[in-house]
Amino acid sequence: MNKKHEEKPDIVKLKPVSGIAPGLYLTIIYSTIAVIILFLVLLLPGIVNNGSKATFITAAPESSAVSPLGTGAAVYQDSTYLGSGNFTVFLKKGTYTFRFEKPGYISEEENISIGGRIMFSLFFPKRTTVEKRLKIASLDEYLSLRIKDLYAWSFITEYSQNYFYPEHFSALAQDIAAADLDGDQLEQVERFYQHTAALISSDEMFRDYQTGAEVLNTAYSSSNKTVFTNPEHLGLLNSYYGSEVSDSQEIFNDMPERISLNSDIFGAADSIKLLGVNYASVAGGAYTAGRTGPELPGKLDEYPVYHEVEDFFISVREVSERDFAYFINENPYWNSSNSDVLVESNLVDDLYLNGIDLDNPKDFPVRNISWHAAAAYCSWLTEKISAEYSDYQFLMATLPTGAQWEYAAAASDTAFTTSLSVAPAFAVKPVHLLGNVWEYTSETYLPTGKALFYNIDSELRGVSTEKVVRGGSWANKVSPDMLYSYGSAAPYSCSEFIGFRPVLVYKE
Repeated sequence: MNKKHEEKPDIVKLKPVSGIAPGLYLTIIYSTIAVIILFLVLLLPGIVNNGSKATFITAAPESSAVSPLGTGAAVYQDSTYLGSGNFTVFLKKGTYTFRFEKPGYISEEENISIGGRIMFSLFFPKRTTVEKRLKIASLDEYLSLRIKDLYAWSFITEYSQNYFYPEHFSALAQDIAAADLDGDQLEQVERFYQHTAALISSDEMFRDYQTGAEVLNTAYSSSNKTVFTNPEHLGLLNSYYGSEVSDSQEIFNDMPERISLNSDIFGAADSIKLLGVNYASVAGGAYTAGRTGPELPGKLDEYPVYHEVEDFFISVREVSERDFAYFINENPYWNSSNSDVLVESNLVDDLYLNGIDLDNPKDFPVRNISWHAAAAYCSWLTEKISAEYSDYQFLMATLPTGAQWEYAAAASDTAFTTSLSVAPAFAVKPVHLLGNVWEYTSETYLPTGKALFYNIDSELRGVSTEKVVRGGSWANKVSPDMLYSYGSAAPYSCSEFIGFRPVLVYKE
């Protein structure tokens, strides 16, 4: 039998290199690799990017209800935008000029030296913290900017997982909590915060409003006279967005039922005529606008609002093409031939007087005019009264308030005019208040209606707002709801379906 020979392993021996023994040059190789790795890890990052991780803190931490920082500012390094609020960014070693900006606040610049670290910078980077608190430049300017944002977002009533509501009330409250306000300023903020509840148009805004109130109350808890919310208004909002309907119902227990108005409020014998147009006298009185009844309405903009309406006069018809042509003849600035200037001034849009032949005007209601043009017409009419009607010097022309318009409409023939129509030649009482064309009023449009505050124009002054139109047009669906419903239009926009009628009020 043949025996297998045992296989012996091959032995590999490294040979010396240039007389250097293998053990020595392997040690050199391994050491060199180790040094290179250490250099790449410990030194090279610091050499290539010698700088700091700079953390900018310009906003209150989320966990803090009240902080001296308020909401965040935007940070610029020279002309480069770095970020806003609280953030961290890497900056190379050097001295930089940083600019801190925030709408409504005094901008500041600061030269800051940013250090660096070479050793271990990958694991233990150099860190620099910059904390900055800006001061409000003008409380009026700041609040105007805030309400502009709130007004814009009040038109949105629903949000989704992909479309979020920014917490404007909380941001406002955090800024105010961080500001050094005197007593008068605090009263201004108190009134402002109460009034802006009228802009709440969603459950998200309502919850944010309550959170902001908590922040303000915490910051100014020592000010016993300061009340940032109205309990009745919170109850009303809760009835719409929450579940405590029974509590909010108490708000309206003492609200009078809708007063039944009839044509007796129009004093035909006391009517006056200006430029060939009859103005019916309207005896003022109490009036509850909006829906009334045993149950609260389903829409927030239809909640009842109680008004005391003063005596006034109302045009029996809308301003006609012929009336407006007379105005244009004396005020060529408002002629369509000057539309480029008017558009550039944001007083009208490209549809201004579209389809209206001022050389051959008709008796149909004038359309495709803006709210600004309608207001200019009323100002001109006031001047005509002063110059040509000595018996009526105590009167001035203006667009009607919503209360005046609805008060007159509730006592008028509520038949809906379903085609563009000319008013009867000898009308002595208002006609075509429902249908025909929408009519401009003097009021700012609030998507939530007037249930909380009838008028917050003092806060909205200077803000680009929409204007209320009432009555519907011939193109709308016939509905008795048009008596208390309303729409809106940007003050520069022109529409084929919108006109206006003036009212005459007593000068103060």
